[in-house]
Amino acid sequence: MRMGSDCVEAINAISGERCSPHPHNFTDRLMRPGDQAFFDIIQSYMGYRTCYYRTFSVGPRPAHSVPRTQRRANGWTR
Repeated sequence: MRMGSDCVEAINAISGERCSPHPHNFTDRLMRPGDQAFFDIIQSYMGYRTCYYRTFSVGPRPAHSVPRTQRRANGWTR
């Protein structure tokens, strides 16, 4: 509760080609260097339920297309 969540119900972690479209099912696929990893934190706060999403690149450098795609997506939010 101190950090703003009453209950974390689940954390869904998806990587690689399974990231798009975003599924709400769980997998045992290993994350590999170059993959994108998508985390969906399913939580509730004061009776409201929501998902908190984060995407990370696995490994020392993202795949070639990732920085370009992120710049394009950031342009949509402005």
